[in-house]
Amino acid sequence: MRYSILKLALIGFIFLSIGVFPHPGYSYTDSGEVPSGWDVWSCWYWPWLDSLNPNLYDAGEAMDLYDAYDVGADAQGWEYYYHGPAQNPEGWWGHCHAWAGASVWEPQPVNSKVLNGIKFWIRDRKGLMVETYDGCADGTNFELYAYRPSPGLFWRYLRDEIRGDDSMHGHGMAFVGELYYGSEVWNYPIFGFEVDYGSTYPYSGTMIISVAADSKPSYADSTTIYYTTFTYQFTGVTASGESPVDSGTWVGSGPYSRPDAIWRPYYATTWMQYVSNTQLDESHLSDILSNPKLSVISPNGGEVIPSGSTSTIEWAASSDAVNYNVLLSVDGGTLWERIATGVTNTSYLWGVPKPSGNKKGCLVKVIAFDSESNTVGTDTSDAPFSIEVVKLTSPDGEEAWASGTPHTLSWTVNGTKKAVARVKLFYTKNGGSTWVAIKTLGGDRQTYSWTIPKVKTAKQKCKVKVVLEDKNGSSLGNDVSDGYFTIEP
Repeated sequence: MRYSILKLALIGFIFLSIGVFPHPGYSYTDSGEVPSGWDVWSCWYWPWLDSLNPNLYDAGEAMDLYDAYDVGADAQGWEYYYHGPAQNPEGWWGHCHAWAGASVWEPQPVNSKVLNGIKFWIRDRKGLMVETYDGCADGTNFELYAYRPSPGLFWRYLRDEIRGDDSMHGHGMAFVGELYYGSEVWNYPIFGFEVDYGSTYPYSGTMIISVAADSKPSYADSTTIYYTTFTYQFTGVTASGESPVDSGTWVGSGPYSRPDAIWRPYYATTWMQYVSNTQLDESHLSDILSNPKLSVISPNGGEVIPSGSTSTIEWAASSDAVNYNVLLSVDGGTLWERIATGVTNTSYLWGVPKPSGNKKGCLVKVIAFDSESNTVGTDTSDAPFSIEVVKLTSPDGEEAWASGTPHTLSWTVNGTKKAVARVKLFYTKNGGSTWVAIKTLGGDRQTYSWTIPKVKTAKQKCKVKVVLEDKNGSSLGNDVSDGYFTIEP
């Protein structure tokens, strides 16, 4: 059984408010969306056609990484043959049905995971999660289904299931719309709606449906919900009391004039319940896909955060976590200092400290507690991030500067522990074995025009160093060119 970080709170019924937000040309508006905690998520539809990249079977993508973790498996080979070029696919063939089904039920992966040295990025975890729902739309696993629903029936499902007026699960919840009325199949998780209709009975009007999107590969990398809308015209809808019934006709023709079907699969109680790829197994999928009770989202490794700035620390947590302590290490986890205690949200606006120099081994740790002050989870940034006091921006590597020519040295200074009184500049021609002074500048300067020294032969291991000092000569931070530049004769 999988653990879900979504809160299983019952959402109270929301009833139709007649005439509160009328739109031009209509008398009434009816609208709603799924409650917080049951949000859908965006992805890529992972096409079968090899020329539409990326594909789940590509090198370095989800199936390849799975095989590296589950040694002996050939999930990539299976995917290439059964969900790839061997099937002579059309461009629209892909995994939109599996993504839509997974998006309705499963919490979005919000962080990467490292298992046995194999790093599964968010896109890889999404891709594998999508694959686990591949068989959810085979026609035998629907808890909700309507083929070519009338406007009245579609409206009724939007009210009952999306908004939660009479949901089968006691709260608003998304369902899937097959929204291409024709031979192709395009599925989307529907999470919101707006119906604008007139006062004349039977009702005529416009339905606007909000769905998560899967049209760009970058959506698989992100935890942002990207969405699009479909707009339909209808007429002749009747009602029983305030509730629309199965009635009415769609206005217009063409593939986007009406929904082709709506459906929702049963919840998958195991990761293998809907799997088609025979090279996957429950144990390894659980390792990769299960969400911990607490997971640091940001900063999670690789970020460069300016000293003295403000930055948001964000994490995901299970429903039993009610408050959090947040800690910082600047030395790779040896020593920890408190940032905040008793935080009740899953994010914290952090005043970044001003350390005495750049710190490249920073980690954030979050500790979660339940209502009885028991620890329910602890998580740390997956990899170090940096707090940067000063950054040398030029030269930063690969430049080729001729002897005797002037060039501007530049650097950025962020928050410092004390006021900058002096800036010292140095250069090396031998990769840092020895350093030669360029200039000592007074005050908080951030540029200097340097005449390149003369050399008889090209020096290819040159770097510049900038050192900040306070009035007592104590270092406030330093930085060196990231790469080598060349001084030419």
